[in-house]
Amino acid sequence: MRTILITIASLLATSCSGSNSSAAVTPTVFISADVVITPDNALAAARAGVRGSFDLMRLSYIGAHFLQTSMPNPTGSEPGEPALPSATAARRSTNVDGPQGGIATFSWDDLDAQGTYTSGDLFTISFDNYGDQGMLLNGVMTIDNVELQGLLPGDGTYVLDADLNFIGLTVIVGATEQVFSTTLPFHVENRLIVEIFDLFLFNAELVDALEVQPNTRLIRYETDEFVRFQFEGAVHSIELEGTVRFATPTFLVGSPFLSDPTEGTLIVSGANGSRLEIEPNCIVPGVCFSLDIRVDEDGDEEYEQILSSSWTGLLPQ
Repeated sequence: MRTILITIASLLATSCSGSNSSAAVTPTVFISADVVITPDNALAAARAGVRGSFDLMRLSYIGAHFLQTSMPNPTGSEPGEPALPSATAARRSTNVDGPQGGIATFSWDDLDAQGTYTSGDLFTISFDNYGDQGMLLNGVMTIDNVELQGLLPGDGTYVLDADLNFIGLTVIVGATEQVFSTTLPFHVENRLIVEIFDLFLFNAELVDALEVQPNTRLIRYETDEFVRFQFEGAVHSIELEGTVRFATPTFLVGSPFLSDPTEGTLIVSGANGSRLEIEPNCIVPGVCFSLDIRVDEDGDEEYEQILSSSWTGLLPQ
């Protein structure tokens, strides 16, 4: 495990190597929190921190991860061999079952006629009640402006920069439904034993009644053993009538087979030193039934109140 942690720490420094990567940008301007967190508004602040951290991360990772999907071999080619280049671009498609139901059609336009995924190709994902990570998707995503070093799909070393476009994409989270029409640049690296997914927001992005602020950075690390999340950003909440910041001083950690983290702490910070800490409450590692929400209203590092909720309890009911 110590070797894995050292590897991840070193890879964070190298995750900026893509030529047009959003990861190459170092945030220099941070939006300040302007609302005091109290026991009365703590659940609203917790909702803002959790959804500001996870919704765009999960949604964009669902789309980007389709680039690990293998296309069926074209008629006449031998199994295991790349398709022969053609004189014109060809579209190939395959259906992918949603982990939580539904289906998506993943299409590849081989614009450079190389027969393998390469820079400049175009990808389209059409969702039909596709369920994954607690989200239900209907509509279309496209992936373009692809710059790829290495081989995809596969488990080898690769570096990818691309734009993920939501085109009237309908997403249901909890009891709310939202239509997304926006573009999110993303960066992915697969190095040795870890995949790094890096999402940097150049612009404010709406998530339900929340506005995730520019310079927010959301990073996901995955190995065969765990998923780790590192967040730093700000979110404006209509419910709070103000802005709070969120960060992970230590990683949030979970399993590749579970949607929600089971270890670590998410800090949501308000004005005047107020803050709250969100941490899974587990009877044994990985077996968690609730979240502790510890409220420090005056910044004296003593909790005025400890509330109990859950990851799903912080979603719209």
